[in-house]
Amino acid sequence: MPSSPGSIRCTPYDLRLGEPGHHRGLPGPTVTIVVAVGQPLDVQWEGNAGSRSARWACISGLHTAPAIIRHDGTLVGVQLDLTVAACRRVLGLPAGALRGELVDATTSWGPSWLRELPAVLDASGPEQWDAIVRCHVRRAVLECRRTTPGPVEHALDLLAHGASVAATAAAVGYSRRRLSTLVQAETGLDPRTFRRVARFDRARRRVMGAVARTGAAPLLADVAAESGFSDHAHLSREWTSLAGLSPSEWLREEFPILQASATLDGAGW
Repeated sequence: MPSSPGSIRCTPYDLRLGEPGHHRGLPGPTVTIVVAVGQPLDVQWEGNAGSRSARWACISGLHTAPAIIRHDGTLVGVQLDLTVAACRRVLGLPAGALRGELVDATTSWGPSWLRELPAVLDASGPEQWDAIVRCHVRRAVLECRRTTPGPVEHALDLLAHGASVAATAAAVGYSRRRLSTLVQAETGLDPRTFRRVARFDRARRRVMGAVARTGAAPLLADVAAESGFSDHAHLSREWTSLAGLSPSEWLREEFPILQASATLDGAGW
């Protein structure tokens, strides 16, 4: 299995929301795999109706705009979040090959274990889903045996935790141009953009964590300071750019899902 703790996160979910609506899949530093149970995932990129389709297993590469997931009041399935390094180990290709893509993994493109997974989960109970997914992922890693070059993996980890591009290049012994070329190939994003979506993801997770703990939104000025933004206004600008909504608008839209998913705690390995 991948050596880095938390390089794969598995989150089974069964959300009963009552009313039809939609959920925003927001940018972040990971590749996302969603395996739907009961009904396929109705997903598209925001503003791109031509990308809309129903998929039982969907792989989303790194992106800088939200995906829109429509639902009838229920969302049931399993979500896997893979770090860029784990993407090579599990899917056998760099995350850069999936940049901006919503891939139907049940087609001939998808790996065999992922094509099988929707039917296997549908035939079992939610209490078994985590173990089933872990078994399939372990099989995939054993079959794949592909890894990200060590210096590149280290560079991505530094950028994801807020290191500057210059400091990251110095730490791994690359020129900034060389670092940019390698990060772009591995992730599909240039180093500054990868760092940017990782910072945004930290802020989003802090907001979600506060809602789960208290049932209320946190002070965004505190979130900004804790997540590496210069101030509240900086966070608001970035949130609007990457989520398509201001933080307050996003909270109003997503609050039912945030409340319903408050007890979810994905397991990393």
